[in-house]
Amino acid sequence: MAANSTGIHPLIFRLLTACPELEEAWAQERIDDQEEPLPYMQASALAQVVAAAYSKGQIACFAALFSEVESAVIAGTPEEQELVVVGFLEDLQGAMGWADSKRMLFGSG
Repeated sequence: MAANSTGIHPLIFRLLTACPELEEAWAQERIDDQEEPLPYMQASALAQVVAAAYSKGQIACFAALFSEVESAVIAGTPEEQELVVVGFLEDLQGAMGWADSKRMLFGSG
């Protein structure tokens, strides 16, 4: 599935549409990916932003976001399923694990 005219992969666009308050932080997170936007880089950037929002308690849109994630896993194309699982969920798991490790190591949180 090709990126749309803005260079955003359609699945990532759907996830951002479900959680628009994360879009600005997502755009900042993927500053290095602007010239040649790659779907997995976009998914990874979104995972980082979701982990950061979670750590700040900014979770108002998470139900809608994860409903879209669930839809992609259940009914998406094989490419969408792989992108959401490998590109987003696995990176989110890593980002959340690292955030927890930093809290334990440095005593914050």
